[in-house]
Amino acid sequence: MDSIFYITIIFVFAAALISFIIQRWALDRCLKHFRDFHVSVEQEEEDPVWGELTVYPGGIEILYSEARSDDSGNTETSYILFEDQMEKITAIERYHEELDEEDQARRLKDVNSLKRRGLFKRIGRMLRNLSNAFKDAISQAMGLFVSQARGKASSSMAKSQDAGIKKIGDETLGAVGNRFEPILERYIGSKVIVEAKNGDGLSRHEGILKEYSSDWIELLECREKHETYFLVSDSERLRLNRDIDFFLRWIPGGKKGRRKVKAVFHCRIRNFSDTPIRICRLEKGEYEHKLDIEIEPGGDADFEVKDLPPNLFSENAPPEIEHTMVLESPNRGEHLEKTESWLPEVNLVIEGERVLDLCLPRARAVLRHGGPPA
Repeated sequence: MDSIFYITIIFVFAAALISFIIQRWALDRCLKHFRDFHVSVEQEEEDPVWGELTVYPGGIEILYSEARSDDSGNTETSYILFEDQMEKITAIERYHEELDEEDQARRLKDVNSLKRRGLFKRIGRMLRNLSNAFKDAISQAMGLFVSQARGKASSSMAKSQDAGIKKIGDETLGAVGNRFEPILERYIGSKVIVEAKNGDGLSRHEGILKEYSSDWIELLECREKHETYFLVSDSERLRLNRDIDFFLRWIPGGKKGRRKVKAVFHCRIRNFSDTPIRICRLEKGEYEHKLDIEIEPGGDADFEVKDLPPNLFSENAPPEIEHTMVLESPNRGEHLEKTESWLPEVNLVIEGERVLDLCLPRARAVLRHGGPPA
């Protein structure tokens, strides 16, 4: 009786330890491909959040490139979403022109692994799919193994552990497993069209199917025309963009004789992409300043804004001295080691065609059309 009791206790703790280790390191198969990259997280009824993505078994964290302040002056360095809050995400976007050389090389290595899947990778994927397809059978086999380990003798204490052991086994299988779906599996590495719910309508995304999991679909090489929100105070993101350069200037207000002169935020934008872009507006909260400026490839445009609210600046007050900042792509300008805090926390909305990789939640997105191999 005592030996059965101790064997059961040891097995329960061993199974729990194995389950903890597996779940500690088991990340979503799609999200982990975006880990440590700069991404934009799109959410319903919220401004997009941009930063470096960290993935955990129970959620994600977006690390800001620069610390920010909320309306109360509290400092924020990241944005966290737990698993039960991630249902409001509509897309996680990785823009190609916002990746530095190191991240470009890391992404290219990951993409090439899809195109050159060797024998061992194919066998490993096949075995993983088999384990997913026979998950229930494996769970029952674990139960039989436990029964044999206990021996034919029984005790109320040992029997009471069956449900707990089965739960641990199911959680472990759930952490390493994934739904096996033959249709999606067939189009891995092929061009596909995915339809996704976006508010009250549907959006269509064409790209290469990289991976799928129970919760996400991952697409590569999507070329889409849409609006992008650039937070002006996030100078690191503006600098990383290889298609657009930003020249920013602040001229404080004052008096010239008896005449009162308003402060001016001046911006010049140069378009280095091969398609036109449109500078739509500046906005933040209830503030909006429409612009509607078209810039052809290789062209530039200037605009001035004189109505920025004071609460868009740090310490709720606009700078009292003149500032200038040039934010050029790393392959055209020098890297800024230290950013300046005078920039307003306002979104500059730019519409244009961009190339990006996507993670779409399966609660909103479905594979609608297959296509040829990439």
